[in-house]
Amino acid sequence: MRYTNASDKNLGFLIHPSLILDADSLIPYGFLDIKVGDRTQELPIKKKMEAHNILSIEEKEDYNE
Repeated sequence: MRYTNASDKNLGFLIHPSLILDADSLIPYGFLDIKVGDRTQELPIKKKMEAHNILSIEEKEDYNE
């Protein structure tokens, strides 16, 4: 387990599920995709903001190709 963004001392993992629903009845069919991840220990806010401004768009965490 690694750090989460819940607090500085909590360990765990992050889950991003994609649930499929029927468009008319809203009955769930199941999960299409489940992404599991973790974060390295977070930097202090000021350092994090500075690092975010320095990174190119491709290096940022939420960049999708």
